[in-house]
Amino acid sequence: MRFGNAISCPAVTFVRENVPKQKFQCHLKCDVDWFAWEKLSHLKGSFIYIKDKLMGHRIHDESTTTEIIKENIRTKEDFEIFQKFWPKWIAKKLNNIYKNSEKNNEEK
Repeated sequence: MRFGNAISCPAVTFVRENVPKQKFQCHLKCDVDWFAWEKLSHLKGSFIYIKDKLMGHRIHDESTTTEIIKENIRTKEDFEIFQKFWPKWIAKKLNNIYKNSEKNNEEK
């Protein structure tokens, strides 16, 4: 998680008894899930990764993702989260690299 949020929120399943009810409450608009994963990582338990491709990602101009990228919200919030793991100067460099992933949101 310190190098970026590779967990797609819609692809997550929880064992309800093992997580707090307010896991997605925070001040962020874009990185709500990354913020939650970081908080949940401090609890007892495990994250389990399934390597198989079980879902796809649809890109369109009206999506929230497209909106937050255009308004530069994602970049600002990513930088804030990176600073949870790294000193500011490293967080800035990682954020510049991570920003390149926004190109994947363009329709083809």
